[in-house]
Amino acid sequence: MEAVLDLEDFERFVFVMSVLEHYSEHDCRLLLGCSAREVREARSRALAELIAPRHTESFAEQTVHELNK
Repeated sequence: MEAVLDLEDFERFVFVMSVLEHYSEHDCRLLLGCSAREVREARSRALAELIAPRHTESFAEQTVHELNK
């Protein structure tokens, strides 16, 4: 849930409306006052952000860091 809240406002609105609430692309663009392309691009950015790794260090890097303490 926190990852959704971390999205930029527009991407969060599009994600919630189109993915979670199942609004059509047409309805999203009408309600948000934007183009269909903007809806598609915002949804793509949101999904990419949500599936991207959230950690900057890999498990191996973390283990090495811990061993070197």
